[in-house]
Amino acid sequence: MASAAPPHGDDRCLLDQFAVVVYVPAPLGPYLDAIRRRAAPWLPPGRSHVSVVPPRPLNGNDPTVWRELRRRFEACRRFDAEATEVGVFESSRVVYLEIGEGADRLRQLHEMANRGPWTFQDPYPYHPHITLAQQVPEERFAETLERVKALWGRYRGPRRFPVDKLHFVQNSVVNLWADLDAVELAAGGHSKSLI
Repeated sequence: MASAAPPHGDDRCLLDQFAVVVYVPAPLGPYLDAIRRRAAPWLPPGRSHVSVVPPRPLNGNDPTVWRELRRRFEACRRFDAEATEVGVFESSRVVYLEIGEGADRLRQLHEMANRGPWTFQDPYPYHPHITLAQQVPEERFAETLERVKALWGRYRGPRRFPVDKLHFVQNSVVNLWADLDAVELAAGGHSKSLI
């Protein structure tokens, strides 16, 4: 999922497809962005992220849809997540980075969000991850996977990152995601529960 302003500032380019994500900050995020550019240069540019609410249609013209979910998120405590190892979703051939620590909390956020107007039957079970390559031609898949593993193996920086701010985003006709709003999670505690 790429993130940027709507093309040419034209709201007509936006689609009825929304998501909630946490961006991976520096130094880890920019390093993962570089892996994605090298492994899958055909994908639109974007920031590395974990989807808390994967893309889904919503009535985007109704401001109460986001406000209600925002209130739920504001009551949740921030926590850390950790990027661990490279994996592959075999059914979709997506190359991703697994989330170790923090995965259970991300699942709790997802379950809490997937209610009311946000209810949606995702095509795959929710699995917290950071996408590094997708839509890879079959003849290049093995090479791409090895490249991603090698680049990830060279990273020596911190692999943990804070989950402290969630971004409400909307897709466009050119598959660039526009940031619409953000919500800060509450400070305090390292409890395993969200609230």
